[in-house]
Amino acid sequence: MNEYIMLGLRLTSGISKSKFFEKFNTNIKEHFNQIDQLIKEKLLIEKDDFIFIPEHLFYISNYIITKII
Repeated sequence: MNEYIMLGLRLTSGISKSKFFEKFNTNIKEHFNQIDQLIKEKLLIEKDDFIFIPEHLFYISNYIITKII
């Protein structure tokens, strides 16, 4: 799962919550409960089915990913 998060958040489209559930049979936000806090801090964006790093924050993507995993 950690690899899926690391690779998925490096894409501009981010991670599909439904595809994550299909692959791992668990809710991404329940398994990685830090995601909600990062959304509140605007380090992640949740839009429709996707969670992603805003493009203007790609330069700190490693920092954001380490906060999750």
